[in-house]
Amino acid sequence: EYFVERELRSGELVLACPHRAPSSRGYSVFVAPSRTDDPLVSAFVAWLRAAAEPPQEALAA
Repeated sequence: EYFVERELRSGELVLACPHRAPSSRGYSVFVAPSRTDDPLVSAFVAWLRAAAEPPQEALAA
């Protein structure tokens, strides 16, 4: 169900929020309103978006 299932089972990672938000994308990011202008949060979200994009060669096929 989760890409990081092993890490969740081991306790290395924990779910930050038990609620699910259906999405057509593979990832969802929830940011506290007080952190939306945080440069570190913005950088992480930008990285996650880039990582979630299909490789360019897959788009050309």
